[in-house]
Amino acid sequence: TEIDDVGRLHAMEQSILNYARQPDCGVEGDCRFIGMGVNPCGGPYYYLIYSTSAVDSVELVGMVEEYNEFNDELNARYGWAGPCVVPNPPVLDCVEGTCVDVGYDH
Repeated sequence: TEIDDVGRLHAMEQSILNYARQPDCGVEGDCRFIGMGVNPCGGPYYYLIYSTSAVDSVELVGMVEEYNEFNDELNARYGWAGPCVVPNPPVLDCVEGTCVDVGYDH
């Protein structure tokens, strides 16, 4: 059912967020980002910031690809539509040992 599929999608997202939750870094080069979700209008719903020194990038990318493929499948299966807003890619820096987006305005 759609409710079950949404629950599975949410569980996959939480697993990814828990895995990448500590974007600890030593230098800016440790910081990366990856698009999360598949917006029916194109692009990701948001960007997940992570650190190559804190997670296995290959494992994380695999988890995100599986999540995005399932999200795309659900978009088609249920005719989901989303806000046609494409987020700007983050501008990353290592600030006080944490990867952060320094390119946004408050």
